[in-house]
Amino acid sequence: LISGLFTSAVLNIPTYTVKRDNFLVSITESGEIRAKNAVSVSAPRVRGNLKITFMVPEGTYVTAGDVVVRFDPAEALTQLDDAVSRLEVALSDREKLLATQKSVITRMESDLKSSELSYELSKLNLEQMKFEAEVRQREAMLNHQRNELSFQKAKQDYESQKIVSQSELNKMDIEVRQRRSNLENAKRDLEQLTLSAPTEGLVVYERNWSTGRKFTIGDTPWGNSTLISLPDLSTMESFTYVNEVDISRVTKRQPVHIRLDAFQD
Repeated sequence: LISGLFTSAVLNIPTYTVKRDNFLVSITESGEIRAKNAVSVSAPRVRGNLKITFMVPEGTYVTAGDVVVRFDPAEALTQLDDAVSRLEVALSDREKLLATQKSVITRMESDLKSSELSYELSKLNLEQMKFEAEVRQREAMLNHQRNELSFQKAKQDYESQKIVSQSELNKMDIEVRQRRSNLENAKRDLEQLTLSAPTEGLVVYERNWSTGRKFTIGDTPWGNSTLISLPDLSTMESFTYVNEVDISRVTKRQPVHIRLDAFQD
């Protein structure tokens, strides 16, 4: 009786056949699906601050040339007006300088001509004094030398003034070119505050690393920050962050299972 009870109890014990297999330790993290290849739309590098005032809604399908981002133009318009004013002042100063130089050169040319005539007259007078008294000859000689010195000085002053005038004009021309360049830069900055799609695609907002979320209206991105991507949806990839404590359990070429959230339609 005892033997029969024991045998019956042993037969009712659940059993399992042991076999060699892998012990699965899985790590579950969230991420996002994105295109492997995409065209980026980045913030321009301009003087001053950038502030987003318009972004085409995420998910919109755009074609090449469609406006996708606009920035606040107030600061750029102020810089443009300032550049226009500075150029106008520089052009006005150049005209004023030319008028002053013309007046100075005209006066010096007149002085030079007058000195030359005095010099020629004293030379003629000196020749006529050959038969005069020695005192008269001496006086004519001194007068001629004085007129010669005056003529040489007037000629030297005239040549020097031309060099000085050209140098002043060159300096003013450099300033005018600089003002024109500043104006062109201000115009270019203003034009760059409107970003257009370089190609067709689906609009995807990029992450603003300053805030930890995607870019939105009111953000002030740095120049060259990627704001929008237009992905090529033919080839996709998963982009996922792994917690630091799990990094040691992840190696290259491990199999990964990707499950997408379900969206209606």
